[in-house]
Amino acid sequence: MNKRLAALFITIFFLFSALASCYAAESWETWSTKTTDNPYKDWTVEFSKYVSSDTVNSSKIFITDSTGNNIPAEISISENKINIKPEHAYVAGESYYLYISKDIQSGDGESLQSGIRMPFVYEEEYDEVIHFADPNLEAVVRGTIGKPTGEIYRSDVQNITELYADLSDIKNIEGVQYLSNLEHLGLFYNDNISDISALSNLSNLKSLQLGNNNIEDLSPLANLTNLERLYLGNNNISDISCLSNLKNLKYLDLHNGKATSYNHNDISDISPLSNLTKLEMLHLFNNGISDISALSSLTNLKYLWLGYNNISDYSPIDGYRENLKNNIFEDAF
Repeated sequence: MNKRLAALFITIFFLFSALASCYAAESWETWSTKTTDNPYKDWTVEFSKYVSSDTVNSSKIFITDSTGNNIPAEISISENKINIKPEHAYVAGESYYLYISKDIQSGDGESLQSGIRMPFVYEEEYDEVIHFADPNLEAVVRGTIGKPTGEIYRSDVQNITELYADLSDIKNIEGVQYLSNLEHLGLFYNDNISDISALSNLSNLKSLQLGNNNIEDLSPLANLTNLERLYLGNNNISDISCLSNLKNLKYLDLHNGKATSYNHNDISDISPLSNLTKLEMLHLFNNGISDISALSSLTNLKYLWLGYNNISDYSPIDGYRENLKNNIFEDAF
């Protein structure tokens, strides 16, 4: 039965027998066919004893195609393991054979009962063409992957961990969900981004810059629990309840600049922040906040901006107020 290999390598175990058997004519024990979707699949053979490097070469462990032609490969040895890695990509749909000769010996002179022949097939996974709704976002992605024209495939973007699309006049971020390995995403100062649902499954994100846009609904961020830095200043946010589960946050910006050319946050209830005890920097400048009791548990804060709100009682932060490095929290008029 075929078996798809999800891991980077498989390990083959088999035991050494008496040396005398190695002088018999080579016989091969054929294993069941394996299937891999890795075009450069390497194989690691693990023996029960240390391997004698003097008995290992390209005639003792090798890969052939279906017609018997040897596939150029690099062989490496580490104690009781031999790794064989092809120098070139396999051909999709082609059958290959990994051979391990019984003449390979252990350090104390034992060899195998029989050679091993393991058939395997490389089956290319379907590589989906992906699309970006906004041409300006597509242009940033193309610049990042160095592909100015042609179809963009899922495989083209799988290695992107950082994407900076600030000040790019982007209105629609549909398509960014395909960048599943993103850790840092910058969409600052695009002004008109309102729907961020495409971010909901980007669970590797650590830093997200969404300041100066037109965002109201933060629910797509609710499960992005690896976030450490989140910038949401100057949007249309009033409800931050979806942030309560983002317990790895260290920096959170929810300020409101009130500049005429920008959108305005109007946050009054900050109780969801009480769980975010790793916060070191919190920017709540210029909202509609009067009750800051939720901040009493945020004892790791080093920087806190509370100015231009409706706060009269600052006692909830008395426990750490002297540790703040800026003390920019008084209301100003």
